[in-house]
Amino acid sequence: MVLTGVIVSSSIAKAQTGPETPAARNVAYVENGHQRQRLHVYLPATGKNWPLVIWIHGGGWESGNHDYSPARFLVNEGFAVASIGYRLSTDAPFPAQIQDCKSAIRWLKMQAPRFGYNPERVGVWGQSAGGHLASLVGTTGADSIFDVGAHLESKSHVQAVVDFCGPTDLSLYGQSKTDDTLGRLIGGPIQNNAAKVKAANPLSYIRKDQLPAFLIVHGDRDNIVPIKHSELLVNALKANGGDVTYHIAKGKQHDVRENDTPQRVTAFFKANLQK
Repeated sequence: MVLTGVIVSSSIAKAQTGPETPAARNVAYVENGHQRQRLHVYLPATGKNWPLVIWIHGGGWESGNHDYSPARFLVNEGFAVASIGYRLSTDAPFPAQIQDCKSAIRWLKMQAPRFGYNPERVGVWGQSAGGHLASLVGTTGADSIFDVGAHLESKSHVQAVVDFCGPTDLSLYGQSKTDDTLGRLIGGPIQNNAAKVKAANPLSYIRKDQLPAFLIVHGDRDNIVPIKHSELLVNALKANGGDVTYHIAKGKQHDVRENDTPQRVTAFFKANLQK
């Protein structure tokens, strides 16, 4: 089976009642960088010192952008929201994608005085390929392996992760071609690149006492990213003392839409970032 693009949950889209216009649009987080290394920032109308939630888009690592962010509704709940772009697999193979996510997180933390959010209360949220990258951010928080470039004095660890149906062990797909979704991500067939596949797996970096809180949501009928991926992550996190909330979306495929999705995500981030 070959991983394909993401379907954004329509229930999240319907709940997206946050600001249409970002407070900062298409800001480069890497100086003189790639055109995809840009982000939008959305801010509540009042107050300051808000927690920050960073949306990481999906699209099979080869499509999608930061212009659409289902996380914008969180602005109405007292969160600052950033939606980040990253180099796709058609631009550069892994680890460019996670390096960009971490560069964006470091930049955003350095810009906290400018925007008014709290750099010590940061969460990430992604779906499908974005869920994979969000989980990688979470499990590599104490590891600097993917921290490259500027602002290295700022750390890329976060306090909370929401992963919607993200791949966690690419070897479960068995094999790929050089020019398919996984082959483009890894830089060759996965069956011939075991070390690169392991390096791309969030499961490879889990350490005791160094984990943020996780909310993991997966459809039990997902035929693009089988639920086994989330089961492995949940079990590994729990085995290492992780704080994990796991929700199985009954009867759902790769689109995990449910009526209470916005409420579930809001409650999780409030519990872990608004303490």
